[in-house]
Amino acid sequence: MARPKKQAPQFNAEETNNDSQKRVFGNSFEFKSDLFKLEVADCNLNKSWNDMPMLESVEHVHFFHTYDSNGRKMARTNIVAGHFHVIEYEEQGADKPVKILSVSGPMHEVKRRIMGRWVKVAEAISESLQDDHTHKITYRRSEQVKARQTSMQAANMEAQEANRTAAISGIQMG
Repeated sequence: MARPKKQAPQFNAEETNNDSQKRVFGNSFEFKSDLFKLEVADCNLNKSWNDMPMLESVEHVHFFHTYDSNGRKMARTNIVAGHFHVIEYEEQGADKPVKILSVSGPMHEVKRRIMGRWVKVAEAISESLQDDHTHKITYRRSEQVKARQTSMQAANMEAQEANRTAAISGIQMG
């Protein structure tokens, strides 16, 4: 028994060209990033070459973006005077900057052996520096950022370089 043929959909200009349509862009995305400034504060730096600390007081500021240029969520400020601050925040809505929940004291990144592997860990700076400063935080601005993408030309160059340096089959090294 033959199946009845389905009728092919017909073009309808009114349905296709309606005002509610929006352009859809592929292979790119945009995000909002807020910029904050951690205002001037003093920190102690150890300027000694030996075990006896020689502390110097240094004025400094930090800047903090909620997202980096690749679209990754950030959790710490930039490094100034050998330390950074970890910042916790939450979104407040589409038209408002993020709400800062907490700011850590000065931290630095060190390598620790954890379960047989060397891992970078953020921890508070040494107590010998006698420094537990924080900063007043000021909102500067928000930006609509288009995420970076690798250009097709750069990807082709990488592929050509990989092929040129690839091992030749049948030849053994060493």
